[in-house]
Amino acid sequence: MKASQPNQGQKTKGIDMVNINNITLQGRLVREPTMRSGNGSSMAFFTLAANYRYHDQGNAPHEEVAFVPCKCFGKWTEELAGRKKGEMALVAGRLRTENWGQGAAQEPKLVLICDSVQIVVPAGRNESRSQTAGVVASGNGEPPADNNASDPKMPPF
Repeated sequence: MKASQPNQGQKTKGIDMVNINNITLQGRLVREPTMRSGNGSSMAFFTLAANYRYHDQGNAPHEEVAFVPCKCFGKWTEELAGRKKGEMALVAGRLRTENWGQGAAQEPKLVLICDSVQIVVPAGRNESRSQTAGVVASGNGEPPADNNASDPKMPPF
């Protein structure tokens, strides 16, 4: 049996099977992003800590933390420039397996390749990159339109 190529559909009993690899994740920066540039392009490496809180059957609280390594390229690296540990980020992208190490000691590692990066700005915080508090600063440097500004019943996000 021939192995399928990534991101290509497979025919199974006359039905097209599409591979879906879309991830959206919100979490806090574990440390300041590492920036690299060369040959006219830029790249940023960072790790997000995404929490999952729940209660078991006995109502005892539990928390799981996933540390997700991420990479972004081009204009999205500008959004991460100067960001600090603990800031909240919302990223979207795809998972890719990369090999780390040398020779026979290479180990696979899943990395989130970001198609978009947005820094979540808490309400009331004066953010120089965003002109409106309580919004998500987008990669294009402009704050999103406030569609709910006229409705006092709607939250400010």
